[in-house]
Amino acid sequence: APAIENNTLATINIRGAVTIYVDGVKLRTATSTTGEFSVVSLSPSGRHIVATTPSWIYVWNINDFPKHPQKFQGVIDPIFVSCLETKAIVVGRDGTVIVYDISTSMQTKTIHLGDSVDSCALDINSKRLGFISEGKPFVCDVDTGVIEELTWMPETPMGITMNATTGVLLWTKEGAFYQEPRD
Repeated sequence: APAIENNTLATINIRGAVTIYVDGVKLRTATSTTGEFSVVSLSPSGRHIVATTPSWIYVWNINDFPKHPQKFQGVIDPIFVSCLETKAIVVGRDGTVIVYDISTSMQTKTIHLGDSVDSCALDINSKRLGFISEGKPFVCDVDTGVIEELTWMPETPMGITMNATTGVLLWTKEGAFYQEPRD
């Protein structure tokens, strides 16, 4: 899926290359020597772009793209990647989560969510990672690694998203939506 932030769009083409567009104008394209890119994301400020190949994460300053990426060990089958100003997070289908501090280029955390992850989303503060595993919804506290099953969901979810106003939002293949109850 493409990543959109402010006036910047990042896409992955059929050949696995990342291309960025600003104000609808194609700027630059990056290819990889470690396999095809499969997931791409932009930081909320639009200052960073992050993309994954099997086993690798690339983080660029948007002004340097496609040159001078920071390169980190990733996961074998990435399903999700996100980047804030100082943090990059990647999630693999096998439930492995790896967190990096971009400013120090150091891995800060590894979390194991379970056996498989079908879909996931991260809140704007990179504190809560919502995910669906084996047909059940969960939320993981990224700082502590504590995982909580979302038992309020009465059906089998197909997708998940998170935002500041509604928290967790889940939907089914039939099109029913369920919002996280607020206290």
